[in-house]
Amino acid sequence: IMALHRVLPTLALLLTCAFVALLFVALPSARLHHQDRLNGRRMMQVSLNVTVPSADAMDVANHGAIPLTAHSGVGSSELVKESRQPQPVVYEVSTRPFLYALAQAGVPARCGQYVCLRDVPLQEWKRIRDDSTDVVWLMGLWQLGKIALKEDRSRYETWRPQLHDITEDDVIGSPYSISHYAVNQDIGNDTDLGEVRRTINSLGMKLMVDFVPNHGAKDSTWLDKHLDIFLQRPVNDNSPSSWWEQRGDHVLAHGRSPWPSDLWADTFQFNYWSPSTIKFMTELLVSMASRADAIRCDM
Repeated sequence: IMALHRVLPTLALLLTCAFVALLFVALPSARLHHQDRLNGRRMMQVSLNVTVPSADAMDVANHGAIPLTAHSGVGSSELVKESRQPQPVVYEVSTRPFLYALAQAGVPARCGQYVCLRDVPLQEWKRIRDDSTDVVWLMGLWQLGKIALKEDRSRYETWRPQLHDITEDDVIGSPYSISHYAVNQDIGNDTDLGEVRRTINSLGMKLMVDFVPNHGAKDSTWLDKHLDIFLQRPVNDNSPSSWWEQRGDHVLAHGRSPWPSDLWADTFQFNYWSPSTIKFMTELLVSMASRADAIRCDM
């Protein structure tokens, strides 16, 4: 009973987050492209291709959709879902690599090495729409912490076996080490996001953005004013020291998944045993929901 009492606050927030996302998006899309910490010159892409098996007219008439089978590029296959409702197509855009690639293609780059978010040509959004897209997911949109970027760049040699001529400048930081939910200043501002949303909506598509309720950057703007939302090391705790980091007078937990080896040393973990964390994150989620048409909840 005590264990259940401890996990209920976390479950409540996650269910709220999932409910908001499911209002708009039921399944991942037919075409997903993901680039994480590298810029457009170093896109490490993983694609999920969805094929549609044969179905007779009765299947379509009765169910409104036909079974979808997803498989990776290496040929593995698994059943995704059979649905009675049409599923929206979500088109994932790794935002900074996308804007970098536009600059390399000749679109004027007024944001350093990137085309500014507001300057994406209308024909690019139309191209995405014409790919049967219902929802545009701008992944990696938010402001990142400088500490995480510095640490990521210190490890760029780990990618050399796959990218033989990689340089430090190719590393642009993890999109999930977020310092605060403002548009990354390297590509624009919140006003630009509003304009992009209006453009996307005018083309009949929805805008989806990320929400990462599990952890924040190690230089999160909330550390000064909302330290209580971060997980601090209990007295007499005997867990591995690698899970923690000293920050001033406090020892904070790194973000991580439920698997012990999956540690994200560029982040700090939020504390969902604290009611103030649940209140803070719920209000943040509601605020973000006013800035987009759908929210994709990360860890």
